[in-house]
Amino acid sequence: MHNKTYCNIIKKGMFVSHQGVSLCCINPDKHQITPSEFWFGTVRKTALLNMELENKVKGCDLCYNNEEKNTPSSRMFYNSYENTESKDLPTMLDLDFSNFCNLKCVMCNSTRSSEWAKDQGKEVSTISKELIDDLFKISNDVTEITIQGGEPSIMKEYEYYFELLYNNKIIKNINLQVITNATNINNKFYTLLGKFKSVRLSVSVDAFGKANDYIRWPSHFNQIEKNLIKMSDLKNTVKVEILNSLNILSMFDYDKFLFWCKKIEKIYTEKNKYFGLVPMKVIRPIEYSPFIAPILLKEKFIQDVKNFLNVENLKHNSNFKTEILMILHRLKNSNTNNEAIIKLKTSIQQLDKQRGSDIRKFISNFYNYI
Repeated sequence: MHNKTYCNIIKKGMFVSHQGVSLCCINPDKHQITPSEFWFGTVRKTALLNMELENKVKGCDLCYNNEEKNTPSSRMFYNSYENTESKDLPTMLDLDFSNFCNLKCVMCNSTRSSEWAKDQGKEVSTISKELIDDLFKISNDVTEITIQGGEPSIMKEYEYYFELLYNNKIIKNINLQVITNATNINNKFYTLLGKFKSVRLSVSVDAFGKANDYIRWPSHFNQIEKNLIKMSDLKNTVKVEILNSLNILSMFDYDKFLFWCKKIEKIYTEKNKYFGLVPMKVIRPIEYSPFIAPILLKEKFIQDVKNFLNVENLKHNSNFKTEILMILHRLKNSNTNNEAIIKLKTSIQQLDKQRGSDIRKFISNFYNYI
């Protein structure tokens, strides 16, 4: 039984990013050193000692705070990998090689999207080939990898790293998670996925139909649906799930989103394939957090979830109902933040001006609740 500050990713792995190296992806304490220097260095050793003493680890406050509010945390997610071995070299890696992306999601920023960076006059930020080579030198024991971005499927850096793993016969030992927007199917990237021991495609979809198009601009919901159906024909070693980053713009007509997920699940079930839904929540920027929403919108969202659960459930993810009910509990006990609502309105007005759009064409009842 692990103690209250233990985290698998600190003990068994690390986060390697174009922004630096750190204990995990949400830990803000990034270091501009090589992956091997971080793995054998003092920052990780200090964190390991603090965990052993049941002291809090620097930069892990977000997880601790979520757990105090009885909501899921990244630490809880990482600790689900309890069967992953601990060795002298990393067995788990969380990778973020670039901010190169084809979308400008409303809750994103320039560190995660090159499209947002472009607006700020910044170039694409990418990890160097030398750092990838250094990472590869300590990758012999890796069995679990998560890749994110940006959009991983269009990054040459991941293809380069995967080819190193493949050429040295390491890739066949690795379970891979890909966090993707599924707006395209890159044939070379998906061919390399077939070399891994197993693959979990975690597809970011945050709402139904045009609402998702507005949130994950300028994606097309219908194309994402077609790509999801196409993914159902991938090898049996590939599992597909929706990562639903619940934000305030997701809360309109959420029952339509859940019934759509059920429709996709049935397609996968007919092919004896797994399809899951993982409900998450946006905390920052604060104006996009669901927890700051007006009470009428919260009540509508809660009723939409109940409308679905009264007649359906998602069979493949046994934790779905528990996870969504935890979010509902926190919604009921959170207060409307009027300052954040004003900030949201300002943000939407700026987005509409920049895009030449009108949110009412995507979320028709937006101003009925906001």
